[in-house]
Amino acid sequence: MILTAGFLAALAVSTLLPAETLYLNLERTLALALRNSPLAVEAKLERKAGVLAAGRGVAGIVPKGSVSISKLHSESGRVWEGEIAFSQAVFDPTVFSGVISGIMNAGYHSESAREQSAGLVLNVTGGYLNLIRARSALAAAEKACTQAEAVYRLVEEKFRLGQVSRIELLRSQAFYQQSEVSRLTARKGYTEAMNALASAVGLRPGQIIVPTEELDTAVPEIEPEQIRRQIERNNPGVRMSRELNRIAVLNLVAAFLRVLPAVSLFRSFRYVDTVPPAGYRQWQEGAVKNDGIAISLPVADIAGFVLNAGEALISARRSRAALVRARLELRSATESAIAGYQEARQRYRQAVDNLRLHRELYELARSRFQLGALGLSDLLEVEAGLAQAEAGAVGALCDVYLQSAQLGYLMGLSRTGEQVGN
Repeated sequence: MILTAGFLAALAVSTLLPAETLYLNLERTLALALRNSPLAVEAKLERKAGVLAAGRGVAGIVPKGSVSISKLHSESGRVWEGEIAFSQAVFDPTVFSGVISGIMNAGYHSESAREQSAGLVLNVTGGYLNLIRARSALAAAEKACTQAEAVYRLVEEKFRLGQVSRIELLRSQAFYQQSEVSRLTARKGYTEAMNALASAVGLRPGQIIVPTEELDTAVPEIEPEQIRRQIERNNPGVRMSRELNRIAVLNLVAAFLRVLPAVSLFRSFRYVDTVPPAGYRQWQEGAVKNDGIAISLPVADIAGFVLNAGEALISARRSRAALVRARLELRSATESAIAGYQEARQRYRQAVDNLRLHRELYELARSRFQLGALGLSDLLEVEAGLAQAEAGAVGALCDVYLQSAQLGYLMGLSRTGEQVGN
């Protein structure tokens, strides 16, 4: 009971604390996301994993050293044995394929990090545009609700004076209540869009974000062929599949090259005595130095060779099929994104034309109202239609930018300032 009361008290205090208001344009929002978002942290770790993969591959050609010391008990007494050994691979298919595979794995991790960053940019951009759309829809709903209330109060007064029927009163009241419901829905959508953007950016829940970006209304055309070439050349998903296919082919070649002998140089210092060496000089005086060439030929592991080669062959064919599938899926996604951008651009032009018509209609309605030829309720209805047209134009413009962001994601654009077509 005490714990529950304490929790409720803490919750009440937290709800009373004023939330900080952030005024953000799109570039600053993306910069915050690339710094704070968990997905950005994952992308950074993925790049570090690529560096480690390259280092692990290069480590195969670095000289190796080992130190061992042991104490033996026999019938003749105690014997101390120690050895310092160094080896350097001269020709070893396994080592050399590991070097190349490590470098290729670094490329794969780099493309994976780029895909994660591009996905983050797409999510944040979409969240920011949805917040702009929700804010415009809320403004239109607020205006429509205010106008509906004014109409209802006017009709209510006229009904009191006996100038209108009860049907007119009920109709205006129902319209007012419906506008209040629409306003509540718009407020909920605005809050959800704000929380979704805060989550994508990596901010705390309940953070108040005010978008300040002024979207450019000059929507450019795109060159579909140029977009297709850029996506096919730069898409991280296909590049990752290509790297995996190269690694699989390399592993297949390495599996067949394992029948060749492995050649390495070695040098060792072996110490054997009844007492342990007191220092480095005594070690040198009592050690036996060996230099030579080691040749290893796997002649007795035929079954292992056949199994490894078969697995490598299956892996290579599977990666090739995955690469073909990734290319086909990318072409389908590219065509859908291009068509989506062109459709959004056309819908935005229609929304702009519709807004122009509503503005002209509003000017005519206001002129008639000033002349007494149009009632207040009709004028307010025209104003509500104008507000909806303005919100529709903003939403259509956001759709264009969202489709442009989708094209950028397919191209792998992962930094602020990058634009489709650059």
